[in-house]
Amino acid sequence: MINSFTASALSVSSGSPVTFTYNISGDSYDYIDMIAGHGGSGSVTINPRRPDYTLYSMNQYGDNGSGIG
Repeated sequence: MINSFTASALSVSSGSPVTFTYNISGDSYDYIDMIAGHGGSGSVTINPRRPDYTLYSMNQYGDNGSGIG
């Protein structure tokens, strides 16, 4: 379950850093579009090159949920 998925800014210029913060429970594997896999809870800072990113979370059965940041 994706409990939260937020970005440090709602609007940034292309290439400016933004931090995604996420909290996930009951997961086996998680990833954000075009960013390496992550697990559980935490944050990652990137220099975005696209207007939106999706966080995907899969449980041990391969079922998934998603959230847009």
